[in-house]
Amino acid sequence: MLGEDYNPGNKITSQVTSARGGDGKSQLFDALGSPATVQQLIVGGEDVNHEDFLGATPLHWVFSQEHPNLESAEIIHQNGGNINSQDYQGNTPLEYAVRHAASAAGVEWLLSKGADPNVKTKQNLLLYALAKGKTDILKMLLDAGADPNSPRHFPPLFHAMGLGRFLDEAVDLLLAHEANPVAVTNGNVTPLAYAVRQSKPCRNLSAMRKVYEQAQRRGTPFTAEQLSKAFSEYRGHGYHRELFEQFLEWNVDVNQKIARKRGGFTRPLIIACGDENADIDAIQHLLSLGADPTLANHDGETPLHAAILTGAPDTVLFLLETLDAQAINQANNHGQTALHIACEIIHPTGFRVHQNKRFFFGPRLKKFTKDEVTRQLANLTIDQAVAIRRARCIGLAQALLAHGASTHAQDAVIGATPLHYACRIGIPELVTALLEACSGTCLRLRDKLGQTPLHWAAKYGKAGAVQALMEWSQTEENCVDDDDDGPYGCHLPYMADEQRRLPIHLAAMKGHDNTLEVLLEYTSARYYEAQDKDGRTPLWYASYWYKDVGVWGCDHSRYDDCAGKLRRKIESARGAVPAYYYAFAAVASSLALAVIFRSVIAGAAAVAVAQGRSFCVKAWGGVVVTWRCAVAGWRYARDEYCRSHT
Repeated sequence: MLGEDYNPGNKITSQVTSARGGDGKSQLFDALGSPATVQQLIVGGEDVNHEDFLGATPLHWVFSQEHPNLESAEIIHQNGGNINSQDYQGNTPLEYAVRHAASAAGVEWLLSKGADPNVKTKQNLLLYALAKGKTDILKMLLDAGADPNSPRHFPPLFHAMGLGRFLDEAVDLLLAHEANPVAVTNGNVTPLAYAVRQSKPCRNLSAMRKVYEQAQRRGTPFTAEQLSKAFSEYRGHGYHRELFEQFLEWNVDVNQKIARKRGGFTRPLIIACGDENADIDAIQHLLSLGADPTLANHDGETPLHAAILTGAPDTVLFLLETLDAQAINQANNHGQTALHIACEIIHPTGFRVHQNKRFFFGPRLKKFTKDEVTRQLANLTIDQAVAIRRARCIGLAQALLAHGASTHAQDAVIGATPLHYACRIGIPELVTALLEACSGTCLRLRDKLGQTPLHWAAKYGKAGAVQALMEWSQTEENCVDDDDDGPYGCHLPYMADEQRRLPIHLAAMKGHDNTLEVLLEYTSARYYEAQDKDGRTPLWYASYWYKDVGVWGCDHSRYDDCAGKLRRKIESARGAVPAYYYAFAAVASSLALAVIFRSVIAGAAAVAVAQGRSFCVKAWGGVVVTWRCAVAGWRYARDEYCRSHT
């Protein structure tokens, strides 16, 4: 029998009370996984729009899970849950579902219940869907009326241009829902410019074409200025022919300046000539469209400079056939011509494979893993790779010389000629080629420190370059006086720089013993002890200069024999010593020692005799005095005795 206090709701009330904390706060947040408990709590009076300390309601909590409980969400919504409620950051349950849900079921449910996709939240819902690559959610939002052009400062179409594998589908959806293809951000950037700016713009090419065609169909085509700006946003390193030719079809200037990541600008033809993988047809196509091969980038480098730096022989030869002598000798901002650069760099022929602390050099191999490349290059030794580089360098320089490259051009930094540069890298064949091209007249040219190419070869320790210079200049037809109108020839080793230092000074200073040995063969003996402006000789530099160098607390000693070689040369230059001289010196030394010994003995004897005689005289004098005292005493005692007895 039931009592009077019985109430059917008492059981639910007790369950609700047990689900509450001691402070009476709502426990809906902890019961969302159980629709029955949620129903009981709501019947018991729990607020379905109760906010936690971040302003989130139970609906926010439901859709913050990867797999939301839609039954609990349905119960909350039927009991007055606000489908568009916002937390303290302005985020709605729909934003939570887009961000956290593993599937589109939660988003579909919210949209079916009237969730507004255009509520201003902290982050745009379309951008969230694009960032997660959820094209199904993107389509739902757009079909529900989400604005494809919001936010205005960065519309979703911009984000879609860099999605990679989701790119085409996302762009199609946005354009189909009236996304503006010519929208402009606060930085005056269009979707085309944003797509070109990506690290791999070629994968965006199909999307760029769709955006361009959509703008044409809508009657709002891109302006020439917008297309030029988009093209100038290219940040890639290589020449992507399809991308470049597409913009050129859109009537972009073929000589358009293209910005670089680290500042400055370049041009399409320079990029093509600087890409070792670009074919000659691409360069010919650019030239046929009016590309100017004499236009330079921000550093003053022309397409020929770029081709030389890359070491692409086919491109260099093609440009040399196209350019005149003035263009071939065009200098960059540092005063360096193409011949300077060819004589400065030993070009890499590919890339390095690093394994077990060893480097393998070889041609570029595509579509291979690192281990496969290592196996491909296992038979390529370092010496072979260096030989390839040397041959490439010599071939480029010879091609430039054959087409009129100037050997007398001096750079703006130090005033060095291509021969100076060649002596620095020390390839004898390259040095000889330059000497033959200039008939030795480039030997007259000094840099701003007054140093000749021989100074550079000595300073950088290139014995091969020194040998090539001296062998060429010491021939009968090239060995002329300084007053004649010709090269220095025989006098080349004696030319001093502004510090009055000869090449042997620099070789000794840097510790290049092999180079010094070659120089000493061609240098007159009277210059072995020549003094520079500070009064220092080559021997001084070899003995003391940089002998012990402290680098970051560590001592580094030179291991060379410059000082020893110089000393031997100087001693040899002062005259050879006869063989009998040493025997004569030994006999003379023995006689001198005998005379000295005899003198010492005689002196000691004389001193002993003199000292003995003086002692005897003094002793006799003492005896006499003593005797006289004794006699006087005896006489005094006698007289006293006589007086006392008289």
